[in-house]
Amino acid sequence: MRSTQCTHTENSAGRIRPTRLFNLPIEVLGEIFTAGYQDEKQNQLPWPKGMPFEILVSHISHHCRVIAHDSARLWTSIEANVCVPGTLNITAGYLERSKNLLVDVHVRLPSRSGTDHTGQQARVNTLLSILSPHSGRFGALKVEGRDQNYIECFISGLQYGCARLKVLDIRHFGYSSDTTWRSGVAFREGLPSLQSLKLIGIDLGYLSVNQSITILRLHGYYAHALHTLRSNEHQSFTCLTHLILNETDVKHWDEGSDYGPFHFPSLKVLNIRSFSHCAKFLSDLVAPQLETLYLVALSEHEMAMADIATASFDVATRSPKFPSMRNLIVGILDRRWSPSPPWNDLQRCYPDITHVWMLDVDAGDFLESLLEQDDSTVPWMALDTLSVPNAKKDLIAETLTRRAAVGHPIRRVQVSQAVYDDEMGFFQRVNVVVKVSETSPTGLPTTGSGGDWEDLDVFDSGCDRPVPNY
Repeated sequence: MRSTQCTHTENSAGRIRPTRLFNLPIEVLGEIFTAGYQDEKQNQLPWPKGMPFEILVSHISHHCRVIAHDSARLWTSIEANVCVPGTLNITAGYLERSKNLLVDVHVRLPSRSGTDHTGQQARVNTLLSILSPHSGRFGALKVEGRDQNYIECFISGLQYGCARLKVLDIRHFGYSSDTTWRSGVAFREGLPSLQSLKLIGIDLGYLSVNQSITILRLHGYYAHALHTLRSNEHQSFTCLTHLILNETDVKHWDEGSDYGPFHFPSLKVLNIRSFSHCAKFLSDLVAPQLETLYLVALSEHEMAMADIATASFDVATRSPKFPSMRNLIVGILDRRWSPSPPWNDLQRCYPDITHVWMLDVDAGDFLESLLEQDDSTVPWMALDTLSVPNAKKDLIAETLTRRAAVGHPIRRVQVSQAVYDDEMGFFQRVNVVVKVSETSPTGLPTTGSGGDWEDLDVFDSGCDRPVPNY
């Protein structure tokens, strides 16, 4: 550790000389520790992680330990794994050292696969007794486990409310289509500050959710009814800007006079992934500001182009239902439908699309549809950005050439490294900005099983910015 005890300063002659770390003012050393902590959080690596930064600097020396323990910001991210020995004492220590600052809490609950049910329940109860008095300081809360009883026990045990909670993430890895959640049990006092909600395997009706949330992510959503998302005189998600429906199954749609449409007047991004009722949802959706639509990991049946096109068109006004649509991201599994007609149907419903991101293994039929034209029209005339990381180079080149020839050039393109290497000279000649990508959201799991859901954190975060930064 000796090398960590030195830094460098510049003397009056402009020369750099070593300075003992311990000679720095306590305030400066505290700021250095805080900067290191924030850097680790911003560049957080996937599990498994090494020793947390705040623990690492506490072990340099007694002097560093005193300073670190007095730097409240270092102790605001709490990992509480009930199955790990010492977690209860560590959690209490973090809460004490973080003083009155907001804290982010990540709780990992046990499963019932073991034999020590009594001991596990006792540890869950003890953790609750430690955390619950501080729940008013929660800025973010993540709770995960395979046992529904432990999840319900923990959530309902937060007796002091979470008035300042902005981000809530609850993951039930043991869910199935038979799992039911009692309505309105959790957070009965409401979550007035909540902005982002992510649920895996949990019915939205279980929570008393403030309707001012802006981001809603529902994974493994086996809903017995979708009335929790419909608008009526008692609820309306007027502030919702981002919605993800992944691996969703709906048994009842709750249509009738008591329920209105899925009315999201502020919705900007909709991500539909592995959803068997995709077209039905779109037909009931009112989202005039929708800009970005993901249709990812859908089967041929789920992604019936004709049905989606019909659902995206307002028959009464004879105009597109989503006039603000600009970005379309598509990934289809096991495609067998005919190439061009479905795309023609879709482009009539989204005429002002500027960016299409095609994730299929073979995007040939889509590119071919871009080349079709008659004397008066060109498909997707506003299209200027094309992401086809899995398409063949010859077809990409032909598409760029012919679109430019008819006066509607593609100005930005995203391709694989192999295509870029082979066609680099061509891209330069046609004056196209190129971005290289070898990966896409189709590589992420569509079903959740334990740690696989960690990948969806990356998937979710990418939904805010679907267009590459060229």
